[in-house]
Amino acid sequence: MSAPIFFEKTQQNAGAINLNSGPTNAFSAEALNSLSSALDEAHAEGLAGNIKSLLLLSQSPGYFSAGLDLNALDDSADLSGLLGTFYSNLQKLYTMPVPVISGIRGHALGYGCMLALMGDYRLLVESGARVGLPEVKLGLRIPRIVIEEYQKVVGYSEANRQVLEGTAMKPDEALRCGYADSLHPEDEIESKCYSVAGKFKKLSSGGLASIRAASRVDASAFAEILKRDLEENLKSLNHPDAREGLSAAREGRRPSFTGPAMV
Repeated sequence: MSAPIFFEKTQQNAGAINLNSGPTNAFSAEALNSLSSALDEAHAEGLAGNIKSLLLLSQSPGYFSAGLDLNALDDSADLSGLLGTFYSNLQKLYTMPVPVISGIRGHALGYGCMLALMGDYRLLVESGARVGLPEVKLGLRIPRIVIEEYQKVVGYSEANRQVLEGTAMKPDEALRCGYADSLHPEDEIESKCYSVAGKFKKLSSGGLASIRAASRVDASAFAEILKRDLEENLKSLNHPDAREGLSAAREGRRPSFTGPAMV
C-alpha cells in the first residue's frame, strides 16, 4: 500500500507533497510520520536545486486537512513522540529552502491551518470551506509559534480575536483578513498553484533559499520556541479541560468545562 502522504517532482520545476490520509486528511501518527519523510525529501531536492518551489496539495475532495486525528491522543499514545513529529513538521515547512504554495481545496482546521500558515502562498477554494484554529473549543493549547505567525499574516488584533474565540473563517473572510491570497473553484486549485510555481522555475535556488530564510525568524530561534512550546503543550494535555475536550470530540458531544484555569 502506498504511503498516505508522499513527495514527487512535478511540472514547473516544482515538487509536490500530496496529502492522502483518508476522507478528511486527519493526521494520525502514521500520517505525521509520512509527512515528515516527504518533507525531508523535499528539503533535500530544494537544497540540490532540483525543485524551485513546493506545493502542498490535497487528494481529498472538500478538505485540505481537518487537523490532528484526536484518536491519536488517546491514553495509550506516545504523546511526546507524536507531538515531537507534529512540531518538527511545522519547523521543516517553515525552514524549507524553496517557496511553499498550499492548495486549500476545502476545510483547513487546526493542524491543517497551521501547515498552510508555515508556507508562503495560500490558494483557497471559493466556497464551502472553513479555515482556522478552533482549539479553544476543545480546551487545547495552540502553539505560540503558530499564534505569532498568525499575527503576522492576518494582523495582531484579528489573530488574537480568532484564536480566543476559536473562529473558523469562510473563504471570503480568509481572503479579507489576508490568510488566503486568492479564491478559486475547487477544480482549479491545483492548476492555479502551478501557475504560482511557474514564477520561480527559472530563478536562482541560492537566491530563493537565502531570501526566504531572511524573511523569517532565525532557524535556531524558531527551534528554541518550538522546544518550549512542546513542553507547554505536553503539560496542557493533562489539564482537565483538555481531557474533557478530547473525550467529547471522540464521543461526538459538546464538552463541559469545569477545570481550573491554565497557568
